Amino acid sequence: MLAEGQKGNPVSIYYRSDRQKWVVDAVWPDGERTRRLMPNLPTAKRVWKKISEAIVDEDSIWLGLRRRLRLTPESKRDGITFHELADTYYANYCVTNNRDAKAKAYRLSILKRHISDVPAGKVTLRHVDRFIVNRKKDNVTNSTINCDLTTLRHMYAWAQKRGYIGVNNLAAIDSLECVQWEGERPDESVIDKIFSNVRQKYVPIFMFIRHTGCRISEATSLTWDQIDMSDKSVMFPGRKTKNGKSRPVPLPASVIAALAATPRLGTHVFSMRQDMMVAWNRHSLANVWRAARSKVLDLVGQSSQLRVHDLRHAYAIKLAEDGCPMHFISAVLGHSSVEFTAKRYARYSPESAKNAVIKFLNQKYAEYASVAAPAF
Repeated sequence: MLAEGQKGNPVSIYYRSDRQKWVVDAVWPDGERTRRLMPNLPTAKRVWKKISEAIVDEDSIWLGLRRRLRLTPESKRDGITFHELADTYYANYCVTNNRDAKAKAYRLSILKRHISDVPAGKVTLRHVDRFIVNRKKDNVTNSTINCDLTTLRHMYAWAQKRGYIGVNNLAAIDSLECVQWEGERPDESVIDKIFSNVRQKYVPIFMFIRHTGCRISEATSLTWDQIDMSDKSVMFPGRKTKNGKSRPVPLPASVIAALAATPRLGTHVFSMRQDMMVAWNRHSLANVWRAARSKVLDLVGQSSQLRVHDLRHAYAIKLAEDGCPMHFISAVLGHSSVEFTAKRYARYSPESAKNAVIKFLNQKYAEYASVAAPAF
């Protein structure tokens, strides 16, 4: 890695303060140059390492790498393939715009695994139908398949807009029908039992997720500068959220008290105690949660299947049942539409709806009782 003043070297990394992004600057063996904007230093280092290893190799593998990095709309005359389009979409849209790059990389790898590397313009709805059939054979839920289809649909719309393909054959992709809730409904008593089985050092981060409704990746990357104790809120910047948009989230008194008692031993709020500069890994946290829930039964006597992400659902349900307006819940969760929040997250249970109506009617009857008592 080289400083900005050393950009004449074959491969270098430097920071552009005007764009607030890192730049990988490569001069290829034939003299051509490639500059790529990266959202953060680790991503830039990975690309820098890949280019450096390709350039020093005696073979001409760097030609293919450069083509993937510098793919232009004109290259469609050479027959851009589906896999090349997926790589270009990831590099030029997902990474550059920081659009949930890790999740997109996984979904694109699934699509590339099931859809053959044919010319991108030749991929039709038949390929999509085979993809859906194969995913269902793997016992994947409809909601997960819909996420894959959304990525595929957006990739082709993006490719057509930029001239990588002529006709978009996948514009008519329809989402699969799925139930509103694919899994166990979060119940506060079941969650309390799972918490009682979680090792003590993991409780703070799970408690933070439970009382803020944040995603597990947002909690693991949480730093102290995101927390405003005076305003009693936490700010999740766009670079750490799924949709790339910043959002403030209020902190309840219990979380404020816990944060005030937490020593600031490193950059991250929740970090591994043996190395204060390393945050918790979300995969290891998921394993901790699964181990704790395996000891707990749900409301019908079966082994609980609640996920860490279901704490986010429970947060939304509790707000809705306590009377919080739906558009406020949607804003705090960072959703793009109120309809999605109401359909998938903040859904009333029949019992809570009945209790809310009874409470409302009793209050109204109490107000009218002093005026006139109805006769039956």
